[in-house]
Amino acid sequence: FGLAMAADLSRITQHGTFVGTVAYMPPEQAVGGEVTAKSDLYSFGALLYEVFTGRPPFVGDDPTAIISQHLNTPPVAPSWHRDDCPPGLERVLLRLLEKDPGKRPADAAEVLALLEKVDPEERPVPRSEGHVLERLARGVFVGREKELERLRSSFDEALSGHGGLVMLVGEPGIGKTRTAQELETYARMRGAQVLWGRNHENSGAPAFWPWVQVGRHWGSTNDVASLSSFLAAGGGDLVRLFPELRGVAGFVEPPAMQDGAAAQFRLFDAFAGFVRTISETKPTVITLDDLHWADKPTLQLLQHLARELGRMRVLVVCTYRDTDLVRTHPLSEALANLNRDPGFERVVLRGLSKEETRAYIRGAANLQPSSALVERVYEETEGNPFFLSEVVNLLTQEGTLASESVSDIHIPDGVREALGRRLDRISEEATSLLQVAAVVGREFTYDTIQLLHSGDDDSLLKLLEEGLEARVIEEMEQPGRYRFTHALMQETLLGELSTTRRVRLHGQVGEALERRWGDRAEEFASRLALHFSESASLTAAHGSKAVSYLRLSAAHAEARFAWGDAASQYERVIELAREIGSPLDPVDEGDVLVAIARCHSGALESRPAWRSIRRALALYEEAGEDAQYARTVAMGMSFPSATLPPAERRVPMLDLAIERAGRDDDRTIAALYLARAESAYYLGRYDEANSFLSRPDRAALTLESTFLQGEALRIRGLLVGATGDFNHAFRLYEEAAAVHEGAGNPARAAEALYLLAIGLQGYGRLRESRRALLREAEAGAASGLTFFQEDARCKLLGHAVLRGDRIEVERILSRPWEPWVWPQGIFASYWDVLIGDLEAMERHLPDPAGAGGVPWQQSNILIARAEVLALAGEPGRAKTELDALDQLLPSVEGTFRAVAVFERAYLGMALTSAVPSAEAKSLAADPPPHWAGTVLFWASHLPRMRAEVLAAAGELARARGILDEALAWCDREGCKAEAGRCHLAYADLEERRGNIPAALEHLETAARLFQEYGASFFVQKAVARRVELQGLAGSDPYTSIVAVSTAVGRERPDVSLHAAADGTVTLMFSDIEGSTALNEKLGDARWMEVLRAHNDLVDREVAAHGGRTVKTIGDGYMVAFPSPEAGVRCALAIQAALTPSRSPAAAGEGRRDATLLDGIRVRIGLHTGSAVRQGEDFFGREVNYAARVASAALGGEVLVSEVMRERLGTAFAWDGVREVTLKGFEGTHRVFGVMRG
Repeated sequence: FGLAMAADLSRITQHGTFVGTVAYMPPEQAVGGEVTAKSDLYSFGALLYEVFTGRPPFVGDDPTAIISQHLNTPPVAPSWHRDDCPPGLERVLLRLLEKDPGKRPADAAEVLALLEKVDPEERPVPRSEGHVLERLARGVFVGREKELERLRSSFDEALSGHGGLVMLVGEPGIGKTRTAQELETYARMRGAQVLWGRNHENSGAPAFWPWVQVGRHWGSTNDVASLSSFLAAGGGDLVRLFPELRGVAGFVEPPAMQDGAAAQFRLFDAFAGFVRTISETKPTVITLDDLHWADKPTLQLLQHLARELGRMRVLVVCTYRDTDLVRTHPLSEALANLNRDPGFERVVLRGLSKEETRAYIRGAANLQPSSALVERVYEETEGNPFFLSEVVNLLTQEGTLASESVSDIHIPDGVREALGRRLDRISEEATSLLQVAAVVGREFTYDTIQLLHSGDDDSLLKLLEEGLEARVIEEMEQPGRYRFTHALMQETLLGELSTTRRVRLHGQVGEALERRWGDRAEEFASRLALHFSESASLTAAHGSKAVSYLRLSAAHAEARFAWGDAASQYERVIELAREIGSPLDPVDEGDVLVAIARCHSGALESRPAWRSIRRALALYEEAGEDAQYARTVAMGMSFPSATLPPAERRVPMLDLAIERAGRDDDRTIAALYLARAESAYYLGRYDEANSFLSRPDRAALTLESTFLQGEALRIRGLLVGATGDFNHAFRLYEEAAAVHEGAGNPARAAEALYLLAIGLQGYGRLRESRRALLREAEAGAASGLTFFQEDARCKLLGHAVLRGDRIEVERILSRPWEPWVWPQGIFASYWDVLIGDLEAMERHLPDPAGAGGVPWQQSNILIARAEVLALAGEPGRAKTELDALDQLLPSVEGTFRAVAVFERAYLGMALTSAVPSAEAKSLAADPPPHWAGTVLFWASHLPRMRAEVLAAAGELARARGILDEALAWCDREGCKAEAGRCHLAYADLEERRGNIPAALEHLETAARLFQEYGASFFVQKAVARRVELQGLAGSDPYTSIVAVSTAVGRERPDVSLHAAADGTVTLMFSDIEGSTALNEKLGDARWMEVLRAHNDLVDREVAAHGGRTVKTIGDGYMVAFPSPEAGVRCALAIQAALTPSRSPAAAGEGRRDATLLDGIRVRIGLHTGSAVRQGEDFFGREVNYAARVASAALGGEVLVSEVMRERLGTAFAWDGVREVTLKGFEGTHRVFGVMRG
């Protein structure tokens, strides 16, 4: 029997295998449990069942579906298949098929004895109409092969240590939960533990309830003491969800956390650690059902866990209704975030097919349905499994399922009509009781219903049994617990209640639960708050209880760091008190608003936090509560800096709070002084800041509070940095971070490390800055503040861009960013400009709206956009950004305004050659010492910018000295692109001095550095600038060829390496005709694609013909060949590939390059001369002569010099001769065209 399966249980994944065997498999064997003689009795019972009834107890077309029924579904009584089944035989068969081996007969002898007692003449007792549904098989599952295959594949991945998250999605009743149960069967067969957490609509459950269910589900089947090592190693934060863990050996009470976001992160991390721990012993599947009803904390914990799953043996499966989602739904936001994770998968369930509908009816009712019936049922249900099952139930109850005439059958129009007609068939008393149960919740207990039922226990049990027989409710594993078979069943019952009736029932349920829980009622505040809030309008007592329990529930949520839930519940306290006509007094309402602000701050929601604080301050002021006013301001200033209002708005609030603080409240006053000092610093009022920081009557107090001590060190670091003593400032930031880390305040530690990292970067110490950034990211992760994690990632991206580390840039950019992280767009768009990808630049440019209305952040975005656009050759758009900056400047405060003024002057000079203002010149000559240590200059290096501004202002000597420092830094840190920009600045400086040769030399160096970096776009800029300085800008046809020949003349490469045996070398020059005009016509992005395709073609043909590229700048090439023949053949091959009539094969690299090069005309000229150096003669004459021959060529033409024509003789066909003048050479010269083809 089933024992045959034990040989290779893994083969259960092969669909169709062992179908005959699994029909008799005992449940314990399927999940790897102990197989005993009682297992054989189960298999014998299944065989005997089939022998007697003609069918196995469980059927299906998939092994897992059959095994799932063995595990979870009671068999249909044999008498429903055969009217002559003796009751004694039925009892024996059902005992043999018990899921629990302990309920089966003891051994074969007992089975034999029971069978001998069966009276074959005994007839079953006739069943009433109410029992008719017992005829139908439960747990029938059909179809879903593809979906289950994806689920099994995801589980198999998790089994190998690569966990993931799968969402089962579909409309109500589509079979999401049932499909997850099929996966559960498969996972349990593979040795996994499966833990469930369920969400219910308006259940009044506390925050994180599904996760609590998951933990308690695990605890019900495992020894909680096994967690002692985990708890001792820092898992104690789980006590927030599971208070009972305090009784486990090894438990260590978690430290109190000053920072709410950090506390939430520790809780989430502890839960992730718990999941990791239990999965190390046994692979785990966690199923969260009906996620569309989940609270925000549940979804936040899911997102945190999802990021860790890739390294666990855990698969998380969630089900949700996509029909219930709107853009503002919390799940919509969560899904947007989860979708970025590579381990996320979405499986959409649709209706069953017509054939699957037939299979379901056949499996459930044990009859072969007519095609007409299947057609009618499928048409009405559209294959929705729940609707389908309810229609089958209804037609069975009405006795029309097997009707020969389909016209006699009335199929309901929708699932609610089907449910309504089914409910019509049970008694009014049972319906009323079930409606009460529906108000209690999706799940309910006998004890609770007993308190609400006016009859005796017998009548109550009879009514519950009526609901069970009608399959409206079902029993749960725990005795005395029930649940509705589907959420739609509960919704239908609630929908039939009038508003008044529903309100009264909520009040009765609340009172009943309060009596049941007695002294422990406060532990269930969220449930009681739900019911009394619904009935608050009935009596003043109910209203008062609703406010009281709601406030307790909010406090419980806050204690669990469920910030969003807590904030909304506190808000509801205020609203409900007003609705019932008993508003809170001003001080009490102020206290609730402060709690709301705490919660918003914990969730990093700065604007609503400060809205609540301002409302609370107004109430305290109205009530004359000065001390509470001051404490609330101090509390607000302890929020993470990223959530604080601008400094200029903080100052009056702080001054008033200091004035109103109680003279004995030293801690509050000390905190206010520190906040006041920091605000003054950001306004550029350093003396004022120092005075608040060093108040003698408060200085000692900071040493008594680690939080205040750490803040004092951090703020002192800012002020010391303002004096230019940056090394001292860096030490203070290090000390502040250490104090905050030691005090369990990672958010403030992250702020100190943020300042340290940006300061080190500003002063050019990139390696040290990188270490600080990695620490900042760690502290950000520990605090749950993604701001610091993303900030560190942004700056590390900036480091990679500065150094030209393409692999690192692509790695950092490959991971999705949070939508609000605008700085990454600045670095990414600058990188795009450097490498010439202007299409990507457009995508990456940050939007000023991302700054959230903060002026200094908006100014940074506008400045960066202007610079990137100016560099990309978009002066008009860059000017638009600067105009917007001019409008914004008056609102930019303190330190940030001076920076914005300076950068505005720098960009204005670059775009319009405007002379820098006196203020900008002064800032460039003598910048505030703290600038580099506190401000990030996005796409530029500060010293170079200063030098450019000073050069434009005529301070050439000083500018050169600063440029020398900037270039030395670039060389030391390996920043080639920035070094290239320094050489561009040198070139401008030398031009101003009139030293054109020196300027040309710097431009050549810049072009080389940009080429080594891969900044092709900037290579073009350097070349164009050189051409302009050489006076060749107006003669576009020669631009690239002359630029290449000039560079070669300066570099003097040894071309003798490429010479023939006779000491001669053939030189070829080429470029694209009219490249500048073409660039303007195509636009920069398209031009760069054309340039790459052209260069790939030339490189390919040069290599194929044995040539060596001596120099290339943009589209200009100089190539050396050992023979004239090889050079001409290469030139002809290039022109042939560019001929419009060429075949795709002739294009070499396929249609893309061919399409890009359509219409492109290349000029090529060749000359042969001696490769032996004769002073400057070779480079002064032979190279220039070859270049001038190329310059005389037309687009699409190959020209050779007369010397070369004589050497080639009749090897090629000639296309005429013409007399030309060559610049730099006297007289006229004969050049010859080479005929193609």
